[in-house]
Amino acid sequence: ILLYIHRRLRHFSYSPSHSLSNMALLNAKLIYCVFWVVRFHSVTHAQFPTACVQNVTVYDKSSNPVTAQEISPVCCPNNCSAGEGRGECTKISKPKYTLDLIRAEKDLLHVCSRSDVRFLWPSGFNTTHSCMCKNNWAGSDCSKCKFGYTLSKGTNGTKICAKSAGRIKRKSTLRLTDSEWKTYTDTLLKASVTPSSYSVFMGTMANRETWRFVPVTIYDYFVWVHYFASKDNNNETPTCDFAHESSGFLTWHRWYLLVVEGMLREIDSKFFIPYWDWTNESSASDLYSEPHLGTAPTWDDIKDRYLNTTGSERCAIDDPEMNVKDGPFVNWKTMCTNMGKDATNGFLCNPNNETQRRPLQRCRGCCQVDDCCLNDGVIATGRQISILPKLAHVNYALEASIFDSSNWTTQTTKASFRNRLEGFVQPVPPYVANHRQHYIHNQVHIYVGGTEVPLSPNSPYFWMHHGDRKSG
Repeated sequence: ILLYIHRRLRHFSYSPSHSLSNMALLNAKLIYCVFWVVRFHSVTHAQFPTACVQNVTVYDKSSNPVTAQEISPVCCPNNCSAGEGRGECTKISKPKYTLDLIRAEKDLLHVCSRSDVRFLWPSGFNTTHSCMCKNNWAGSDCSKCKFGYTLSKGTNGTKICAKSAGRIKRKSTLRLTDSEWKTYTDTLLKASVTPSSYSVFMGTMANRETWRFVPVTIYDYFVWVHYFASKDNNNETPTCDFAHESSGFLTWHRWYLLVVEGMLREIDSKFFIPYWDWTNESSASDLYSEPHLGTAPTWDDIKDRYLNTTGSERCAIDDPEMNVKDGPFVNWKTMCTNMGKDATNGFLCNPNNETQRRPLQRCRGCCQVDDCCLNDGVIATGRQISILPKLAHVNYALEASIFDSSNWTTQTTKASFRNRLEGFVQPVPPYVANHRQHYIHNQVHIYVGGTEVPLSPNSPYFWMHHGDRKSG
């Protein structure tokens, strides 16, 4: 599937960074509505390096002092390793307006408010300077190598970032050796308990006085990034999603996986993200077995009980019946499970709140009951979301002649490759585009069940679902 994405996107020139603080925009149509916009020549943008979080005193509407936290305007930890010639502290510049960007902004502002803190990132945080790294160095302080480069010794004995030998090869989950499976699971488990060098913020996005920065583990940081990018800001713009339902869906996720993979390879250099070929009917039973991702109930296991219950009892998110029963992730805890996409007022949860954590859950094919599937409803006929996509559905997406078109959302014409692959176009006659339909990409998420958008990276299968055989 994503082999085609690679071909469609190959004309974009970029150098993947080593840190989620340096996500690059690959689709100009979304330059004003993307979570990370970084490094267009002299342009630098930043994430939330813990070293840059500072305590400040602000005042509420009643002029009462309130202790809060903000990002330092000059976010250049260790002076960007300037003494070693690795980087320099550089003023952050906003992208220049072009005719294409003005047109894109007109299309996108009907769903994304200009006041959204993610808009023109990171200007909403009053950050003025961040590190611009040189010579293949990366990271918030330019102390690490770019993705695809390895720390080595130069001719004069100094440390340099040299091009890594070879490419990371994608492998099907069906072809992984026992050793490769162990590397995959052990690396994720270690990332789930290892502190990240980045902080995240909680509170209401539109209300700076509520912001609090908190430390997280490496894995929770990955989840939070996807959560923040996909989170609705408030009730006035309920469809503003910076990573889905728009032109940036494929490019955003492609870059996201590359950077996550690079950070996980810091834990184990043998780590790589395999891909799950869900058009292969035997792949799911292998993937969701005890030695791999663990077993959990399927529709056949629970259908009698569920068909005899109704309402919240039927669809309880904390139903222990859905818990993964065995395998390496049996004790895995997911973050912010009660704070999904429909939480009001753009509230961001505290990822360290244990009351919002629960065991990893999954129920393959259990979306047989409409009110248990998605809050925005599902297609009324066919029950296609209770099964995995077919190869014919993928072929239909590959036949698209254009990458995307106006209005760049789920309502885009059925001719859009992005909209077909994301899953908002019915891949069988009459080939209707409708935001209440869920095929291909969306269909896999719903088929698996458990934790979903915007928190779907909580589940270790997420990376395999989005894995691209050629992007590494």
